[in-house]
Amino acid sequence: MADAAALGLHWLYDPTRIAQIEARSGLVFLEPDAANYAGTQGYFAHGVKRAGELSGYGEVCLLMLQHLARQGEFDRTAYQTAYRAHFGPGGAYVGYIDSPTCQTLLRLLPLEPA
Repeated sequence: MADAAALGLHWLYDPTRIAQIEARSGLVFLEPDAANYAGTQGYFAHGVKRAGELSGYGEVCLLMLQHLARQGEFDRTAYQTAYRAHFGPGGAYVGYIDSPTCQTLLRLLPLEPA
């Protein structure tokens, strides 16, 4: 929930700008807006996302929870297959792919599907 609620300010590192935004429109479930990042410290990564959606971090957490609910325990091969299918080409995830996710995909994509 916190990941979705904070998406609009994800990777904004300027406390003064955050306080200005809070005074103007509140912080929780704020629509991602590149203008909030202009001329300040931060990185606007969620231009294709809407308020209340998950960041990549939230998606990884949800994917793991779904995996554990289905499997009953952690199955590395099944999880890696689901991860590759979700975040890789043609997968359901739409949004910013950070470096750790990219590096993981580079290792998983050449593997044979389970």
